[in-house]
Amino acid sequence: MRNPKTLRIFILSVFILLSIVLCTGYMTGCSKKPAKSPPKSSQGEKKESKNLTKLQTEIEKLLKMYERDFFKQVAPIPGKEREQSGGNQQSQKQEAGGKQSQQQKSQQGQAGGSKQGQQSDTGGGQQAKASSQQKTEVPDWPKYEKTVTSIHSIWNGCQPETVKSGASLEMTQKFNQNLDKLTISITKQDLYQGLQLTNELYDKTIDFERLFITKLPPELKKVLYYMRKSTYFALNGQEEPALLAISEALNSWETVKTHVQDTNKSSQVENSLKELSEAVKQKDPNLIKIKAQIAEKNIKNIIKLFEQKKITLSA
Repeated sequence: MRNPKTLRIFILSVFILLSIVLCTGYMTGCSKKPAKSPPKSSQGEKKESKNLTKLQTEIEKLLKMYERDFFKQVAPIPGKEREQSGGNQQSQKQEAGGKQSQQQKSQQGQAGGSKQGQQSDTGGGQQAKASSQQKTEVPDWPKYEKTVTSIHSIWNGCQPETVKSGASLEMTQKFNQNLDKLTISITKQDLYQGLQLTNELYDKTIDFERLFITKLPPELKKVLYYMRKSTYFALNGQEEPALLAISEALNSWETVKTHVQDTNKSSQVENSLKELSEAVKQKDPNLIKIKAQIAEKNIKNIIKLFEQKKITLSA
């Protein structure tokens, strides 16, 4: 029979050994737990996108090129038209005077000489018309192509960033399709189609902006997009879609104006949009152009104040 003291020592040793094994296993398990739970992902945190800002700036640049040339065609400055007509009238008077003097000199001459003088007068008139047509400005299509090439390049660097921030395949595909159509319209030298497609491209950048941190509510730029869309429709003689677009602009403004603390500037935007709507109904191209320029200036003033942090989003 074993010594009771020896038995107690043996049992105690076994207990200590088991305790050590259990504690070691527990500590090992605890040390592995943090490895199983990964650190918080930074993808869920929105950030600013300099590439997207650069893309939007380049699209805005192209849009202004289109506007300049389109407005010259559909809503030219009346003063310039009078200057051109005055110049034409003066040239016509000179031609008339030349004809009279030639007729006086050829009265005693042969009939064949008279016909030759008339042909010379006609040729002079045709040259004057040709020179007048040459003075008409045409869009600088190589410059358009250069700018749209820059947009393609910026988008190539920006697209992976938008996807990483949550842009769907549909969003990126629609942007690509719109950009391709815009490029083709430049090849075809279609000024109006290119203008509308550039504005649509601008709209799609606003959807991407919602995936990033911005200094202003993206819906504010939607107001600008719809206002421009209405203007382009109206100047193209499409009153119904123009009025629908200005209605959308006012709806977007309703969601933004509650955040704008400056009530005076807020009223300026709303009033200018309503005045543009009335101008569309009047169907005068210069009135539409002027009211659109005022509305854009008011909207951009609000955008600038947000960017300068002079006004902020209220709760």
